[in-house]
Amino acid sequence: DPAAVRARRARRAAERRLTSAGAAAKHGHALAVHAAVQEVLAGYLADKWGVSPSGLTLTGIQERLLAAGIPGETVARLVRYWQDADLIRYAPAAAADTDLPGRLAEVRALLADLEGRRR
Repeated sequence: DPAAVRARRARRAAERRLTSAGAAAKHGHALAVHAAVQEVLAGYLADKWGVSPSGLTLTGIQERLLAAGIPGETVARLVRYWQDADLIRYAPAAAADTDLPGRLAEVRALLADLEGRRR
């Protein structure tokens, strides 16, 4: 079943994307890092749910995660990272204070939490 294989490989694919974003973080490319954060989150969830990443909305993601029993705090972290990435895409100066490697580590921790609690 291709959908089941895609779901099983979601975390590994997300980790590869985060590793690639690490190079951008080392060079201080905030816009690239935050674009990668959104790509990682959307790609991971799309792979798990068997949908296209382009069809995901933040509201839909929140609703689906909460309905699946993911704790509100975990969902709130995802929303915060997603919204930060949106802000920086449209207002790059907002990234001046961002710890880029730290943000990638936070996203890795979020994925671990989602993976451990996924339903």
